Amino acid sequence: MTQQAKRVTLFDAWAARYDTAVAAGGQDFPFAGYDEVLATAVRAAGARPSLRVLELGIGTGNLAERFVAAGCQVWGLDFSAAMLAQARVRLPQVHLVQADLLAARPARWLTVSSPPMSCMSLTCTTKSDYYSERPTISWRRAAF
Repeated sequence: MTQQAKRVTLFDAWAARYDTAVAAGGQDFPFAGYDEVLATAVRAAGARPSLRVLELGIGTGNLAERFVAAGCQVWGLDFSAAMLAQARVRLPQVHLVQADLLAARPARWLTVSSPPMSCMSLTCTTKSDYYSERPTISWRRAAF
């Protein structure tokens, strides 16, 4: 099985339990300080109703939910169909796309003309070959 297939299998299997794991995570990795990381990301972005946000690796929508609550328009991209299914139920107003950023051509839809967006990538998931132990927040203004 390829690394890509292993990653998809892992996250698809985790999707139904992910939000429960986040809520029960306490101070153990990878969820120690999770709420504060999300709050910091929203503050750093200057979330407001006029803001358009593209979240790379949206998962079940934990961060996106905070941007929606702030009145932002949100687009989300994830490789896991099961994670996106959870996000669709939770946040039907968010525009979701299944794509793998590690693929050779991850997201053709990004070449479509759209208004400037703020792009958020938040790595705060599992301690594995795919993710660092310390969450990182990347924030960029981009015009696609």
